[in-house]
Amino acid sequence: MIETLLSLGALAGLLLAGFGIWALFTGYGNRLKAGLMVGAGVVVLINVWLYATPLPTAPASIPASPDRARPASAGTSGPP
Repeated sequence: MIETLLSLGALAGLLLAGFGIWALFTGYGNRLKAGLMVGAGVVVLINVWLYATPLPTAPASIPASPDRARPASAGTSGPP
């Protein structure tokens, strides 16, 4: 279901940006509205791209470095 919605969002963004660019170059209609169409299309495409990007996975555990010196106790790790 989510793939269908992302596809529709990408299609809407491409149509908005495409017809906005077409309106800018041909002079059809208001230039401000055409520029806003291009901006809205780009925003929709960025939102679809961000939503479709998978989240990074955190490592299960970070191994301890053998070179790191461990303090003898938690209270004596710093200067007095």
